[in-house]
Amino acid sequence: MAELPVPGNDGMWRASSATSWLRSKDTQSYRPLSVVQVIHKVFHGESFTTPISSFGLLTVVGSLLMQICGQERYSGGVIPSFGNEYVSNMERSLRIWETLWRSHPHAENVPSKYGDPLMVDCLSLLGSAYYHLYMGPELQTLKRLARNPQCQTPLPPFRPQWEILKAVKYAASSWLVRAKLGIAHLQRTAALEFGGHVLVTAYESALLLSWWLNLCADPTCQFPTQGDFAENLRALDGLLQEIFEEVGDQGVPCDVAQVHPASPPLVFYRMLMQKWVWSYTNIMAQDLNALGLRLAFKRS
Repeated sequence: MAELPVPGNDGMWRASSATSWLRSKDTQSYRPLSVVQVIHKVFHGESFTTPISSFGLLTVVGSLLMQICGQERYSGGVIPSFGNEYVSNMERSLRIWETLWRSHPHAENVPSKYGDPLMVDCLSLLGSAYYHLYMGPELQTLKRLARNPQCQTPLPPFRPQWEILKAVKYAASSWLVRAKLGIAHLQRTAALEFGGHVLVTAYESALLLSWWLNLCADPTCQFPTQGDFAENLRALDGLLQEIFEEVGDQGVPCDVAQVHPASPPLVFYRMLMQKWVWSYTNIMAQDLNALGLRLAFKRS
């Protein structure tokens, strides 16, 4: 699989007939790179000009995510906190990939209701890559708690690191995009337009956002009050308030006097998972509900 060429010509992948496919193939004036060649270049910070289709971009970012998750899985059962050198290398790789994504002609239509679904799929995998790179230990703990709410493992504590803020901000930005598109629209169209991995990222986003909102509501949690970190915290809070206004109009309870402060993302993404054809969405929705009940019980 690694030696297969990375899809580079969108015309070939979107051809509606054999004739149009051959026409696109004949006009291709470059030799496509293999998957392993592209991954090697991206991972080592090398630039290249070979065109990559939206499906090719999906292939590359999926490979980067697989590399990060592989480090987690092969850690001998110990949840890793990646070393600085590894994080730096993967950050560089993901930045290079993002540059490739932004240079694609379909990028200008994302996010919108009429954009290329594969380009949106790419961003979902990118989100998961950042979540696992920056918050792997927290994410694994939250998944364990969601699957087994009777587990006595405490919620992950706050780590005052930029990486945590980056991951939460990415999750919040993704939430805002989905809120702007609207729950009703996504319920009606998303299952037909996007791959199943989109919901996996949505599930991870819901876990991280609920964890963050729970921290914000905890009076014992001490956040930095000065400097750039504090300014970014305020910016994130403003982003979340904008989201609450959007989702509140769509039937998601956000009044902290009536619901747990961490519940809005859990409720929103449970609603989003309705009407999808994959049975595992029911499992994820049940896990989100279980985590919400655990948080509500802890609060009471």
